[in-house]
Amino acid sequence: MSKGLVCFDISKNERFQLADNYKMLHRKVKINWKVEQSDGELKKERLQRVNIFVLAGPQDRFTEEEFQVLKEFVDKGGRLLVMLGEGGEQEFNTNVNFFLEQYGIYINNDTVVRSHYYKNFHPKECIIGGGVVCESMWRHLIKQDIEKVDYDFSDEKYKIHFQYPYGATLNVSEPANVLLSTGPVVYPFNRPLAGYYTNERGGKILAIGSGYMWHDKYLQNDKTNDALLEYFMQLLGGNEIQYSHLDFNDVEINDNKTFTDIA
Repeated sequence: MSKGLVCFDISKNERFQLADNYKMLHRKVKINWKVEQSDGELKKERLQRVNIFVLAGPQDRFTEEEFQVLKEFVDKGGRLLVMLGEGGEQEFNTNVNFFLEQYGIYINNDTVVRSHYYKNFHPKECIIGGGVVCESMWRHLIKQDIEKVDYDFSDEKYKIHFQYPYGATLNVSEPANVLLSTGPVVYPFNRPLAGYYTNERGGKILAIGSGYMWHDKYLQNDKTNDALLEYFMQLLGGNEIQYSHLDFNDVEINDNKTFTDIA
């Protein structure tokens, strides 16, 4: 079976690059996929043979024509992965929300912090527990070889801890769904971190507020982030992961509030 093609855009001065801080990600992805980079303007012909197109922290603006190309790509069944980081669009000087908003997803100009020291030294290098909110997703992860944290009192999903460094929160509304949230221990509480949209032609968009999740520094010693990467590639790459409305039944999401100064 020939490998599908994952293409990383590098035409928008992307912050996360395969040759730089995504070397481990590159090694892991190319086991099952053909990996290429695209450094020219986004054109329809360029995306025709691509299965998963990745915008890994774009730091320039897209043109209207380019957004039209992406829209057609998704409408016809293409899969798109979009990642930013803390400070959102403002910090990255891009306009990708303009595109994502059509699908019910918006990456905020904020930062997620953990209020007390836990494993990582910087409060923005958050370790999140109870943040996998999609039912079948956490059931899948709990069976993987990941480090699980046992609390006596709680739900199985709280055993799963993942790293979410230097990331932003999202606003997610219909027709998109929330896959990850900040959970109950990280500020701001219970806010979306990953939004997922799919259409009837098999087109998919996965937007994540932190491209640092798979930065070499955090991927090499974190089995959970590794398992999440594998899961998301499977979700975007194939059709075997299907969600039902039950997966998003008891997702607890708080309203977006802003804390101004947390220094």
